[in-house]
Amino acid sequence: MLLPGRLQSRRGAARLRKAVALQPANLRARIDLINALIPLGQLDEALRLCEGQAPELARMRGYVLQCRGDFAEAGACYETILARAPADFEIWNNLGTARRAAGDLPGSLDALARARSLRPDLAPIHLNLAASLAEAGRNGEAIESYRTAIGLDPANAAARLDLARLLLTSQRLDEAEALYREMIAAEPRATHLYLELGILLERANRIEDLEKLLDEADGAVGDASELAYLRAAALRRRGRRREALDLARRSPPDVEPVRRALLIGKLADALGESDEAFAAFEEMNSLTAKAARGSADPARYRRRVQALTDLLEPGWHERWTTAPEADRDPPIFLVGFPRSGTTLLDTLLMGHGALHVLEEVPILQRCADALGDFARLPSLGEAEIGRLRNLYWQSVDEAAPEARGKRLVDKLPLNILGTPLIHRLFPGAPIVFAGRHPCDVVLSAFMQDFEINDAMANFLTLADAAELYDLVLGFWTASQKALPLNVHSTSYEWLVADPEAELRPLLAFLGLPWEDRLLDHRRTARERGTISTPSYAQVVEPIYADASGRWLRYRRQMAPVLPLLLPWAERLGYETVAPD
Repeated sequence: MLLPGRLQSRRGAARLRKAVALQPANLRARIDLINALIPLGQLDEALRLCEGQAPELARMRGYVLQCRGDFAEAGACYETILARAPADFEIWNNLGTARRAAGDLPGSLDALARARSLRPDLAPIHLNLAASLAEAGRNGEAIESYRTAIGLDPANAAARLDLARLLLTSQRLDEAEALYREMIAAEPRATHLYLELGILLERANRIEDLEKLLDEADGAVGDASELAYLRAAALRRRGRRREALDLARRSPPDVEPVRRALLIGKLADALGESDEAFAAFEEMNSLTAKAARGSADPARYRRRVQALTDLLEPGWHERWTTAPEADRDPPIFLVGFPRSGTTLLDTLLMGHGALHVLEEVPILQRCADALGDFARLPSLGEAEIGRLRNLYWQSVDEAAPEARGKRLVDKLPLNILGTPLIHRLFPGAPIVFAGRHPCDVVLSAFMQDFEINDAMANFLTLADAAELYDLVLGFWTASQKALPLNVHSTSYEWLVADPEAELRPLLAFLGLPWEDRLLDHRRTARERGTISTPSYAQVVEPIYADASGRWLRYRRQMAPVLPLLLPWAERLGYETVAPD
C-alpha cells in the first residue's frame, strides 16, 4: 500500500516532470524534480536529470551518486567541484562522508577537517567528523567533536545518544551513565534509553543498580516487554538460571538480538542444555556476520599469520644486529590464544603490589605499525630499535601513567603474534604463555560476542576458529624454535584447580616474592573497575572448573574440527578424548 506522504511525493514529482517538459531550461524546476525523485528511490532518472554544465547540476550529480552507493564516483565529482570552488564547505562535507563510505578514512578526515575549518559553527559537520574519527579509532577526538556539535545544537537527541554509545565503547562509563540518565530525565518513557543504560550497568557488574533501574522503568514506560532481556540478564547474575532462561526465551527476538542469543546460549550451556546452547551461539554469530558483512575479512587475517610464520626460517635470528641497552625493566608480556584464561590470570596478578597490568591496549601494535614489515627486523639499527622502544614506553606512559615505578604486565592475547618484535625491542623480556585445552579454547571463542575485526571474525564459525588456532599455535611453535625467547607456560586447568600451585612458579620466573593477596581475585576484580573483556562477569565470581572439559558436551558439533585441534591437545600435554 502506498502511504499518504509517499503518494503526495509521487504527485509532486509528476507535476514537476510536466514543468520540466514544458521548460527544459528551467534549472530550478529540474533541481526540484531531482530532489523529489531521491526519496522515492528513482535515482537513475534523477541522475539523468543532472546532465548539463551548470554548477548546481554537478553538485546534485555528486549527491545522487552518493545516494546510489557509487561513493568513489561521487567523491570524484565532488573533487572536480572543489578544484573550481575550494571554499565550498558543503562539498567538502559531502566529500568527507562519501570517502568514509568508500573506506577511505584518512581522506574522509582530511575533507571533514577542511569543512570544519570553513564553517566551525555548523553542527552537522562536527557530527560527520565525529563519526569518521570514531571509525578510525580516535575516540577521544570523536567525543570532543560530538560535544562541540551538541553545544551548537542542544536539541539534537540523536547526537547525544551517539555520544553516550561512544563513551560506553571507550569505557568512560561514568560519563556515559550521566548522559544516559540526563536523557532519561528528559524523556522518561523512552524504553531504549533504559535498555542501553541497563546494558552498561550489567557490563560494569552493578547488578543492584540494574535492578533499581528496571524497577524505575516499570513505573515509567507503558510496555516493559522490551526490557525482558535485561530482566533475564539480572536473574542470571543472581544465580536464578532457570527463571532467566525462561524469560530470555520469551523476550522479543528483535530487541538486542545478538545479546539475547548470547544470553540464551550461556544460560542453556550452564543448565546442561547443550543443543539449545549451541543453536543460540550459531544464531548469535550468524546475526553478527550479517551485520558485519564486508567490514572484516577473517581469511585475510589467517593469511597474515601464515606470512609471519614463513619469516621464521632457520638462521633468521643469527642475522639480527645487536640491540642497544635498555634503561627500563622490560615489560612482562602475557600472551595466548583468546579465551585461554588470560583475564583470570591477569586479575590474579593485579593483586601483586609490584605489578601493574595493562589490559588489552594495543601498544605493541603501534610499534608494529611504525615498523611496517617484520622482514625488516634483522637489519634494524640501534637508532631505530631505540625509536620503537621509546614509542612503546611513551604509549604506556600515556595509557597508564600510574604504572611508573612498577613492573608492567602487557596483557593482550594476540600479542603472541608479535613475539619477534617483542624479542627485538626487549631481548629476554619475560613472556607468559597462557595455555588451555585447544577444544575448550575454540569452543569458548565461538561462544563469545566479540567486537568484529579481521581477527575476531574468525570466531563466527568453528571451522575458521580452529584453522586460526592451528595457524597461531604453529607460529608460536616456530617462534620458540627460531628465537631464544624467555617463556613460562601456565595452564588454565591447573590455575582453576589450584591457583597457588600455578602462581608460585610463575612468580619465581618473574623474580617476585609471594603475596597472599594474589589469591583474593574477587576483591581484586571488584577494585579494578570496569573489565573490558568478555570475561567481565566470570572474574568477579568464585573460581570454578565448569569450563574445563566443556567441549566434551559439544563433541558432536565439534567433530569436523577435532582433526585440527586434538593433535595440538596432545602436544600441549592434554589427554585426547575421541568423540562418541
